[in-house]
Amino acid sequence: MKGIMTRVPGARTAGNIQEGADTTASRRSKRVARPFRLGVVVAMLMSLVGTSVLVSAPPASAAGPYITSDASLRSCVTTSNGYCAPFATFPKGTPVTMVCWIDGSSATGAYTSNRWFLVRRGDGYEGFVHSSLVGSQASSPSCNTIVRVKAGLQAIQRLGQITANATDAARFTDWAPGPYGEWSGDCKKLVSVAYRDAGLPLIGGNAKPTFDTYYASRSQRGGGLPRYGALVGFNTYLPYGHIAVAIGGNRIATTNGTDGQKQANSIRTTSSFAGYAGWVVP
Repeated sequence: MKGIMTRVPGARTAGNIQEGADTTASRRSKRVARPFRLGVVVAMLMSLVGTSVLVSAPPASAAGPYITSDASLRSCVTTSNGYCAPFATFPKGTPVTMVCWIDGSSATGAYTSNRWFLVRRGDGYEGFVHSSLVGSQASSPSCNTIVRVKAGLQAIQRLGQITANATDAARFTDWAPGPYGEWSGDCKKLVSVAYRDAGLPLIGGNAKPTFDTYYASRSQRGGGLPRYGALVGFNTYLPYGHIAVAIGGNRIATTNGTDGQKQANSIRTTSSFAGYAGWVVP
């Protein structure tokens, strides 16, 4: 698009031979029985120990933080906001990396708190989970110190809009040929506003050149699940291309349509547009 776009031995007999009858048969019986009884006791003890470990210990695969109970993932932490509704679940026992923390709506999981963590699973899937559902917590920075996370949250604030608010609209002078302030056809503007309010003005130019420039010069990039807040590029609407902001999982905050179509910004996925080109953190 265009724009700057997981029995203890007690009855001691052997058959009908009474205790103290020192016969060859009884001696043989004793020699056979004792090791057998010892083996049973050892097996029973091992079984009890094993059961105790399985019940009391965290999952063997979790060397660090892990999900203690099935946890819903959200794109943001204001629970009254429909765009922050749960979109996926990490099952109990899932190992995660704690990306950062943020305070938002008070909620009750294992306990009541207004703290949330942005977490990442091993395959790169990210989302916000309630702090009470993360065990073996590790130190992590505030999300307010990570530009990409702030940009993702800023992009969510513009979801549902057809036209930019007055402040956002006034930041640009090139809304033509579409109506002034209309988001459709101006994907780069949505991305630019989100990053500018996060503290990082982006380079100028249309969507594809902007994405390609950052992708060529940044180490945090890839072609799979995007990092939260990353720029997500598509080789569509050429020659302008299309660009959006990642907001957890494979979801993106994006404009829709072309100039004059007056479509609202919405949440879509990386498979929603043709030519997914990957993601990059500028």
